[in-house]
Amino acid sequence: MQYIGDGPRTSEEVRAGLEHVIKHYEKHGFTFGALIEKESHQCIGQAGLLHLAADDTQPDIEVGYRLARDKWSKGYATEITQEIIKWGFAHLPIKKLVAVIRPENEKSRHVLEKVGMHYVGRDKYHHHEVARYEIEKNQIVLDAIEIVPATLPDWPLIQNMARFYVYDMTRFFGFHEGWE
Repeated sequence: MQYIGDGPRTSEEVRAGLEHVIKHYEKHGFTFGALIEKESHQCIGQAGLLHLAADDTQPDIEVGYRLARDKWSKGYATEITQEIIKWGFAHLPIKKLVAVIRPENEKSRHVLEKVGMHYVGRDKYHHHEVARYEIEKNQIVLDAIEIVPATLPDWPLIQNMARFYVYDMTRFFGFHEGWE
């Protein structure tokens, strides 16, 4: 709890928090849940989605996780955060997800960047300064795409696109004789 809220919570605060996430789930169909380690069947933390600052009058939905200290640096945070993001974009009518962390929390910063979240600045969360990260849903609106014929002035752009294509494809074909 070093980087979460004001640290360890009292029994009353834990009970109030549980009641809040249960109500959030009943109202929205998502919330934080327990993380159970497959091998040991032990609860090792919690993770999920929740309206930012527990305020469902605003649109931002937060990705969050908490792990027991002995489970840090095992890849769990990265794995669960990736799955939460996938689930959120697949099941909720949203275009982005956010995460807030204490600026000094290097491990969580690394996890968020590893899963594709981008730092967008500092913010206040309750009474703490936080670093805010966001990830947008990768969605192409096919109705917004227009195909236009290339013209001679487009030649340098097409040349550059072809170079990038060849560069990208070298990892698949670069080992074949004659590819060079």
